[in-house]
Amino acid sequence: MQKDILRATWLFFGVFTLIFGVSPSGYSQFGLERKATEQRSVEEEDDSDQFDLDDYDADENVDDFSQAEKPPADSGPKVKGQNGPKLGKTATKAWETGVRLQAVGRCTDIVTMITIPMDWPEQKVTIMEEREKTSSNIGRIQRVVHKNGGLQVMVVKLRELAPGKTAEAALVVRVTRHEILPPDPASLPKLSIPPTSKIPRAYKIHLDKSLNIESNNTQFRRLYTEITKGTESDWAKIEAVYNYVRDTIQYDDANKEKIGNSALETLKLKRGDCKEMAAVFIAICRAGKVPARSVRVPGRCYVEFYMIDDDGIGYWFPCQIAGTYAFGGIPEMGPILQKGDNFTFPEFPREQFRFFDREVIGQHEGPAPKREFFENPL
Repeated sequence: MQKDILRATWLFFGVFTLIFGVSPSGYSQFGLERKATEQRSVEEEDDSDQFDLDDYDADENVDDFSQAEKPPADSGPKVKGQNGPKLGKTATKAWETGVRLQAVGRCTDIVTMITIPMDWPEQKVTIMEEREKTSSNIGRIQRVVHKNGGLQVMVVKLRELAPGKTAEAALVVRVTRHEILPPDPASLPKLSIPPTSKIPRAYKIHLDKSLNIESNNTQFRRLYTEITKGTESDWAKIEAVYNYVRDTIQYDDANKEKIGNSALETLKLKRGDCKEMAAVFIAICRAGKVPARSVRVPGRCYVEFYMIDDDGIGYWFPCQIAGTYAFGGIPEMGPILQKGDNFTFPEFPREQFRFFDREVIGQHEGPAPKREFFENPL
C-alpha cells in the first residue's frame, strides 16, 4: 500500500514537472532544438484533376491533443466546386523522420515531438514503418494532430534513460504529392474575398495576428487600401498584394536558419527570406480581411489565401512569394509539413510557434543527453 502511494506521488510529480517546468532536486531541464532541411521529390508523372483544397479527410488512426475537443479538419463545404485549383503531376517519395537520444547522466520524463507529413487534398501519406530501438522505456509512438488541424506531430515518450544508453524512434512514410495548378481563367470573375460571416470557423484564425505577423498594425491596413485601389476584381486585389511584396522585398536568405524578422521589420528593411516575405504578404492580406496562411515544406515555405465562388464554395489558393512567379498554383513537390502559423502546445505553455519543427523536453542529472534528429528521403 505504502509503495503504491509513493509510486503515485512520484508519477504526479513527474507530470507536474513537465507541465510547469519544476525540476526535481539534482536534475535540470533540457529542451528546444529546431532544424529544417530541404529535399525535393522525384519520380514525377503527369496527372491532372480538379480538386478542392478544402476537401480534407483526417487520418482515422491519429491521436488528438485533447479528448474534449477534436481538431477541426481542413474542410469547408464538402461539395467540390469547379472554380478552384487543380491537381497536376505527382511525385512519390519515402520519407524518414526520427530522433536518437544518448544519455550522459540519468534522464527521466522525456517527451520528444517532431512534425511529420499528414494528409491534405494535394498530399497522401501512408505509414510504412514505425520502429524503436531500446528497452521497453519507450511507449508507443503516437501520431497527434494539433487542435488547429494544421500539423501532425510524432510524439515519443521515455520514462527513463540510463547513463550511456541510447534510444531511437523513427517513422517512415510514403508521401505522394501533387503539384497545384491555377484555376481556369474563366473562373476568376466568379471568385471573391468572403465576408467574415462566410468564412468557416476553423479558418478565422487565419485572419488574426500571429508570431512575426502583425496584421493588426495600421500600416498594413493602409498598405492594403493603397495597393488594391483601382483593381477590377478581388482576384486582382490579392495578386496586386503578391506583386507588391515581390517587387518591394528583395530576397535575402541571411535568416534562413533563424526565426527571422517580423513582417514590420522586413517591410522596413525591404529584404528577407521566403518566410519573412511570406509574413509581409500574409499581414497585408489579413489586414484586408483576406484569410491567408503559411505552408511549410522542408527548407522553405509558401503561402495560401482563401476565396469563395458564386456558389459559396471555398478554396485555398497557393502562391510562391520567393522564387519563380507562381500565383494561384505552385509547382512545389516537397512534402507538406505544416499549414498555418499560430500554434501553441500545453507542453510549452509560454511559447507560441509560427513554425513547429521539433522539440524535446525532460529532466537530466548532470550533462544534457546528446540529441540527433534525422529527416531524410529514402
